[in-house]
Amino acid sequence: MAAEHFILVILIGFVLGVLVGAFLRGGVAGIVINALLGIVGAALGAYLPVLVGQAPYVNTFDKTYLPRAIAGAVVLLVMAALFRRAKRPMNR
Repeated sequence: MAAEHFILVILIGFVLGVLVGAFLRGGVAGIVINALLGIVGAALGAYLPVLVGQAPYVNTFDKTYLPRAIAGAVVLLVMAALFRRAKRPMNR
C-alpha cells in the first residue's frame, strides 16, 4: 500500500469520525473512539474490491474510491452508534 493511500484513508476516517463524535456528543472519549472507527471503516470501504476479489490492488484514481471510503466510514460509525444506543437502558 502506498503512503498516499494510507494517509488519505486515515484522513477521511478521522474527519468523519470526529464529525460524528461531535454530532453525537459522546465527549472526548467518544470522539476518539469514533475517529478510530472512522479510520477502520474508511479502510474497509476503500479496500472492499480487493477483499471481495474484484480488483488485485486499490486504485485511488478510480472514481469510486472516495465514495467507497466515505461510505465504509459512515456505515461503521452508524452501526457503532446503534449498538451504543441499544446498550443504554430506556428511561421511562
